[in-house]
Amino acid sequence: MQSQMQTMNSRDSWTKEQVDQLAKALTFAYKTQTTYKEPLDLEDRLSGWRFILEEDFSMEQVLYGIKQFMKSNADMPVPAHITNVLSPEAPKITTAEYVQACQKQERNGYPAYSTESQLMKDYVKQREEGRESHEIECDKVKQIVGDSIQQMTEKPKKQIKSALREKTIETKVMPWEDMTLETMPDDVKAELIAFCIDFASTQVSTIYCRSYGIDYEQLVNGDT
Repeated sequence: MQSQMQTMNSRDSWTKEQVDQLAKALTFAYKTQTTYKEPLDLEDRLSGWRFILEEDFSMEQVLYGIKQFMKSNADMPVPAHITNVLSPEAPKITTAEYVQACQKQERNGYPAYSTESQLMKDYVKQREEGRESHEIECDKVKQIVGDSIQQMTEKPKKQIKSALREKTIETKVMPWEDMTLETMPDDVKAELIAFCIDFASTQVSTIYCRSYGIDYEQLVNGDT
């Protein structure tokens, strides 16, 4: 599945006419499929479909996927259904099948070219590929998270440092980087809280504060 998806990642964006085709298809599906009284919200639904599928599939493929799904399912299709239709997972060898093959191989004296021998090799390869794929995805997530934190903190970090340095000059207090919550003046603490609220998410703020030995929750909740 992963190799199939990778070959599709360079597709052009859907045109307005193609999005209109998708809108008609989803509206038709909404009228004919089971929706459990969920509102259509066509504009939001289109945005979601584009966000999930546009990079991987052409509109022709998506419309085909919708039609194929509706032939055998009564529910309103969602993007995950279309991905499963267009790029289905290959059947995997189960652990039970592997164990049975091992037992049969043992009973038959471990023949080198039996069906069971090949199944055992395929099972080992399947596990190795699954582990490799998992590691690749984990690395991607780490890279995305790392890049996000870098992008979100770099500019605000400079802004808050500048603001707080000016504050230390005005109030003639110790450099703010050396402060703790106990020694930090209220106005300087307010500047740091403003940074956390205005410039970054809770996760990024927590990491940012921790880099200076400050507990984010304690800072924001005022528990000094």
